[in-house]
Amino acid sequence: MARTQEAIVKYIRELEQLNTHKESILAILSHDLRSPLSGIIGSVDYLRTNFDTMEKDEIVEVLDLIHNTSTDELKMLDYLVEWARIKYASEIHSPTKIELEKYVKMVFESLGEEAKLNAINLHNEVELNTQVFIDEKMLLSVLRNIVSNAIKHSREGGKITVKARINDSKTIVEIRDTGFGMSKEIKDKLFTPQMHSLSEAREKNKGAGIGLLLVKGFLEKSGGEIWVESVEGEGSSFYFSLPADQPPVKTENPESGGFDEIP
Repeated sequence: MARTQEAIVKYIRELEQLNTHKESILAILSHDLRSPLSGIIGSVDYLRTNFDTMEKDEIVEVLDLIHNTSTDELKMLDYLVEWARIKYASEIHSPTKIELEKYVKMVFESLGEEAKLNAINLHNEVELNTQVFIDEKMLLSVLRNIVSNAIKHSREGGKITVKARINDSKTIVEIRDTGFGMSKEIKDKLFTPQMHSLSEAREKNKGAGIGLLLVKGFLEKSGGEIWVESVEGEGSSFYFSLPADQPPVKTENPESGGFDEIP
């Protein structure tokens, strides 16, 4: 009876979380995506109406605005697709043992040009054969989001370092930057932003708020967690943990009334 009640409570909690998740996505779609799209349409209408009388520099300026806003919209849609994937497409969640160093290298290569623009040095100090157990796409998204945020909040000539260590059955990953750091108030709200703060994050940091929600959701789904240490003016260190190997599968044992672990 107790086990049945626990299952019911768990089911109700999951339904509540799913509903909150759905409402958050709908709110972003209706507000954070609709407003910039209206701006794009307005810019195109202005261009169509005034093209013959506009100077070349002015046309280029409007086209740049349309391009940048459209690119930002696409990034936001990518965030939402991945975020929704946490709850609505769990069947494609395929965790496996992954060589962490290789994936840090892949992310550094994809963000290399962005880092070079601000003379930011990327250092991969993850040792070979350091493994984590997670879905491949989730790991890439986690690393890309955190490193990209570190680049955006670093000073010119700064340094971003990724390293890892094993603690019991967990791999602890640290992504450290020498950037601006953050206040305690910002740090305490970093992984639980409300809708208004998501809108502010999108406006100021191009999706950073939603990106961190995405990261937190992926890590929790994979049996991990995330936390941050930061000193304002000196930089930040984002830490996340993941299983180093596949966790044992638990199966119900009718004889004992409990669960047995299958390695």
